[in-house]
Amino acid sequence: MINSVDRRDENIATSAEPEINRYKSFKKIPLILKLLAGGVFFILLGLVFFKVQGFYKEIKGIESTENRSPGRASASTKQRRDLGQFIPHVDPVPPPPSDAVTVVELPPPTLPVRKLYFKKYLSIPVQNKSLTSGAAGAGRSEGDATLAPPATVEGGGAPEIKVEAITMDPNLFIEANTYIPCTLQTRFVSDIAGIITCVISRDVYSANSHTKLIEKGTKAFGSYRTGTLKHGQGRMFVIWTQLRTPDFKKISLVNTQVVGQLGEAGIEGWIDTHFLERFGNALMLSIVQDVVAAAAKTTVETDRRSDYTANSRDSLAKMANTALENSINIPPTLYKNQGDVLGILVGEDIDFSGIYSLRLKR
Repeated sequence: MINSVDRRDENIATSAEPEINRYKSFKKIPLILKLLAGGVFFILLGLVFFKVQGFYKEIKGIESTENRSPGRASASTKQRRDLGQFIPHVDPVPPPPSDAVTVVELPPPTLPVRKLYFKKYLSIPVQNKSLTSGAAGAGRSEGDATLAPPATVEGGGAPEIKVEAITMDPNLFIEANTYIPCTLQTRFVSDIAGIITCVISRDVYSANSHTKLIEKGTKAFGSYRTGTLKHGQGRMFVIWTQLRTPDFKKISLVNTQVVGQLGEAGIEGWIDTHFLERFGNALMLSIVQDVVAAAAKTTVETDRRSDYTANSRDSLAKMANTALENSINIPPTLYKNQGDVLGILVGEDIDFSGIYSLRLKR
């Protein structure tokens, strides 16, 4: 009995433990990894196959070139692949050798070199037209072979065009036709000749824009004459004569004129044409003369025997003509206010090498 109890206890103990299902580790690998491994395997297999196939073709090509005979190669080159491929090929017969014929290689043809001349007589004005026409006719008669030589003209006063090097240091000169803005200091009225003054409003640099030669604040002095402004003109000619820098240097200007803000020549402003002064006196005298004539007509009608206003009418007519002659020539007056912007157009190169010298900055 004791043994039977022990067996039951063992059966109960063994039946109480859960059953563990053990799977192989290969079954735990995901399906995607299996597919990737299979794809890599097939790719490697294909590469090996193509490599072996290419190696086999190379060996086969070498064997075929070695077994090919020269007669077969020449026959294949002579095979016709176009129309008439079944007609037997006939080799061309070479010409019989001849000892009398010698082949000489000629040099390539060279074009004739034309002599070029400048036709100066077409651009230089001359006094004697016969020389110019004769030279032109000679040039036309030669044709296209050569150009006509330059004509020589005696007594021609036309200057030759020369190219000269500028010997001045580009760091120390201001070239001609440089525009310099300046501000008018005093009011300008052109009735009486006088002096015009302005102040340069910015620094002026050298020809190569490296060196400051004229400082802002430099004063410019000019002069103008009366009577230069004519009727119908909108600008007046004024010339600059001198510059004075803040460090007391005097710069003389040559052929330097006043220009506008865009470089136009002359000075502009409000212009008074003096219309009433020119024609007002003549109009008043004409009206007085008409009144006197009307009064004389009434007087003559009342008293037909004598005209008492004849002398007065003649005197008024002479006075009207004299007044018109004196007032008709009044020139217009140009006004320009202080503070307006003018321009200085440099007439000739300004060299500063006599007062300035360059040195390196430290």
